[in-house]
Amino acid sequence: MSIKSKSSLPVPLTHLGAFAAAVLSTNTIADPAQAITFNFSYAHGTRQEIIDGFEKAGSLWSAQLTDTYLDSSTFRNLETEINIFVNYSQLSTDNVLGGARPGMVRVNYDKYLTASFRNISSEADWQAFRSLQLIDNDHGVTQDILAELGVNKYNTDSQNRNLLSDLGFNLNANQAISEQGATILNQLTLDHLRQINRNNVEFKSDKFKMLATDTEAVKYDKLEPASPDQTALVDNNGNDNNKKIWLTRANAKALGLIQAIDDAFDAEIAINSLILGQDSLDAIWDFNRVYDITSGVDSNKYDFLSVAQHEIGHSLGFVSGLDAFELLNATASGELGTLIEDKDLAYVSPMDLYRYSEKSRAVGAFDWSVSTGDRFFSIDGGETRVASFATGISAEGDGFQSSHWSQQDSPLGVMTPALKRGQALSITENDLLFLDVLGWERTGTAAFDDVSGINAGTEAIADGLSAKANQLGLDWKALETLLTQPAASLINELTQERVAMFAHQQAELSGNLTATNTKLTAARNALTLLQDQKEVEIKAKESQVKTQQGILENSQKQLTELKRSQADYEKDKQELQSKIQEQEAKLQTTTKASDREKIQSEINKLTSALSSVDAQLKINLESQSKIQPIVNAEQIKLSSLQSDLSRLQTDLNNLSTTPEIQSLELQKTQLESTLKTLNGLDGQSLKLAQKSDSVFIKERLAKIKTSLNDKLSSLNYLGAGPRRAEEERKALEQVVKLAQEQEKLWNSLVSDHEIALFPGAGSQVQEWLTGTTEELKAYMETATFYQLGVLYETVANASPDQQAEWIEKLTQASVLLASNEPLDEKEAAKLQSRIAKKLQDLIEASGPDGPLSRSRSGSTTSSWRYWLSRSRTGSTTTTFRYWQTIHADYMDA
Repeated sequence: MSIKSKSSLPVPLTHLGAFAAAVLSTNTIADPAQAITFNFSYAHGTRQEIIDGFEKAGSLWSAQLTDTYLDSSTFRNLETEINIFVNYSQLSTDNVLGGARPGMVRVNYDKYLTASFRNISSEADWQAFRSLQLIDNDHGVTQDILAELGVNKYNTDSQNRNLLSDLGFNLNANQAISEQGATILNQLTLDHLRQINRNNVEFKSDKFKMLATDTEAVKYDKLEPASPDQTALVDNNGNDNNKKIWLTRANAKALGLIQAIDDAFDAEIAINSLILGQDSLDAIWDFNRVYDITSGVDSNKYDFLSVAQHEIGHSLGFVSGLDAFELLNATASGELGTLIEDKDLAYVSPMDLYRYSEKSRAVGAFDWSVSTGDRFFSIDGGETRVASFATGISAEGDGFQSSHWSQQDSPLGVMTPALKRGQALSITENDLLFLDVLGWERTGTAAFDDVSGINAGTEAIADGLSAKANQLGLDWKALETLLTQPAASLINELTQERVAMFAHQQAELSGNLTATNTKLTAARNALTLLQDQKEVEIKAKESQVKTQQGILENSQKQLTELKRSQADYEKDKQELQSKIQEQEAKLQTTTKASDREKIQSEINKLTSALSSVDAQLKINLESQSKIQPIVNAEQIKLSSLQSDLSRLQTDLNNLSTTPEIQSLELQKTQLESTLKTLNGLDGQSLKLAQKSDSVFIKERLAKIKTSLNDKLSSLNYLGAGPRRAEEERKALEQVVKLAQEQEKLWNSLVSDHEIALFPGAGSQVQEWLTGTTEELKAYMETATFYQLGVLYETVANASPDQQAEWIEKLTQASVLLASNEPLDEKEAAKLQSRIAKKLQDLIEASGPDGPLSRSRSGSTTSSWRYWLSRSRTGSTTTTFRYWQTIHADYMDA
């Protein structure tokens, strides 16, 4: 990217090395993730202003975007953690303010589709997903989704069609259901998604097509001219570059493709210490907005907060693989005889999937070409342009990396590619919509509740069940224990939790709903009063306008009459003057005295009449000069009154609701939904028990065992060893299949539990803590992970005096739990000391800023789990020279 070093020009922001040499590839699939915790670490000697700037930038992103994961050990939603290393040092090009180098991962397209589908939480997400390329009648639609909606092979075709019709689907009666995947997908709604377990849906579409650029440096297997525009070339040959998605680690965490608390660095950010020849921190950067967001920016400096927000945005996923393509293309073009095969260009990013042009829209593909013309962000397949993207640093582009919005006088968002001195950037709706459809969620929106259950808890409970069955072999007793006892234990635990939640939360939620309804009624009454007052003002103003219109009409009428009279006077004056001229001419040619006297007498009469008309005309004009200003003033007064009336009417229209009412209505809806679910917990124990029938498991095992023994009894002859081994292998396959069925069963148990709907049991543990030590010990013996988590958090958030009392009680109860036999004084003191220390660590970790807290503010708190696991001091590699190389390639100034 070339740019002149003039202070009046904007300085580019860049993501350094989006094409990083240390690209990470992983196939690990973790819990699906959905407030973000930023764990920033800094190079040695980093000044406090820079640290404060990134902490502030992180909090601004966390105020707008959220993503959480379910911790399987505590059944609590915790914040996704993004780990970023920040360095302030001189970069090789002094017209670059800063750059980000996100860690990148590659996943197969079908895995990306499946993860994106499971992450849908808004209409924008759903619209964006449906714009992605799927094969005809994808298995995820025609098999998995239909199965979740109730379609199955045991129904008749008519029954399945009636079922879908009842759900609102309008299908072709002359075509098989399984052949109408596109129709089904287009007719699916968010309401349908709420009815299905999306964890059971897997998409099989494994490739995509795109507009590409035919260059001398790239060897394509095949590029097809598009129709009707033959100048557009389509890459649809099925190589790796048509099958892989390249995304940032942070984006992968948001989609659940890697663990949300993975402690590796997700990105490195470099801030340039030398800008346009200046190397003084205070001369280059303005930090005012870091400490007061409303502050202005010094016209001779660059706003640090804007740059910090921008680089974090790249880390979250604002990255285009076209930047990698341009770098590779430029490198290969400079090396004679070096060609890049298209299969090695697997750098299509989620951002690129929503990059369109008019040409690409026409062929139903996204635009991954390097050529002139507009490229824009679209979530409906190119039909609607949201905002334009930058088009790259090649000769055909606009001079800015493609991982940005288009550079415009009025920035499209914080991800604009360049910043001017004195300019401040803010996160805009464009930025938020883009990251929303990439997998992050918007804060302040209602949670998207469906029946997908707690996938994290499910996997933790059922993990490896079939593998364990395979390891046990044909140990029938051990297999029976494996397949029945854990389920019975799980049922008991979930039932206890449900009973506890029901007993302690129903009254609390009902009380909250009553209080919310009271506030909502008061807010609506207050709004009605304001609306009534505004209507009274409007009626009064309408009366004033009507009166003023009458006054103005009367004045205008007088003025009109005067102008009409003026015209009559001027006509009379003209006629008199003409007659006088005729008489004077006649007088000149008449010699007879008597005739001349008559003519002169007529002239005198006409002259007298003319004088009278002149006098009347003068009076008329004087009257007009007096009335005209009155008319003008009355017109101005009327316009002012009409403007006041319009403003009042606008005010009334804006009083249809208030932020307070909207917030209360959302609270009411959420409380009603939670109460409805809570009130439906009766009988859940029976349902759980029915789903895990130990007698059925034992019968299945016995049947497999009997069948095997019958077959083996007929093989009592020499050389039957291989046949016996084969029959035992088949029997073990049946056992493993049964174990797999149990895995699905346990998934269902945890999904049905839906513990995530119940965010706390504070009143319950308060009762525990106010009882005796023995009672507390008894409660703790049967407490679940979730209840213990709430217990420690309640103690952590108590007042100092109350906390000291409860810690003492907790310590004594824990001592009783740890020792079943009486201890002498010395042993008891030693045990109490160890337990007190462990409890203190747990309580601190559960406090407002602790890593185990459910109520952490989010953006910048550094998890002890994260920091204690670090064995390195900062950057993951010795990258100074590497940064310089990537920077020079990207920023050839």
